[in-house]
Amino acid sequence: MANKSRGEVDLKIGNEMITLRPTYQAQQHIEDALDERMLPLANRIANGDLGMKDVVVIVRCSIVKNGREWTDDEIGDVVAQAGLENVVLSIIEFVQNAVTGWQDNEKKSAERPAKKETASKPSGA
Repeated sequence: MANKSRGEVDLKIGNEMITLRPTYQAQQHIEDALDERMLPLANRIANGDLGMKDVVVIVRCSIVKNGREWTDDEIGDVVAQAGLENVVLSIIEFVQNAVTGWQDNEKKSAERPAKKETASKPSGA
């Protein structure tokens, strides 16, 4: 079960429930494996450009070990069986947590200082 306070995301593929954790190490391995930084990857995914290799790499690099080691082929097979479209939302959530952090958005807003309103000078003064 994913620990949301750590930014974890559950990914259900087939009969398996996999937990993904966006650690620094996971993000570094994803960047190295895809030869792409996280922000450009997030932008690409947001534009609907997500392939099987992306999913396999993201899962392999970020999976929380539960006593089982997954190979790329095993990950690819269970994703193919489940259907890529059935895992996309979890992958998007994972990448979003990786690039924006995973604090509650409401808490983030409360922590930001309020913008000061500045009165505009009347024209012609």
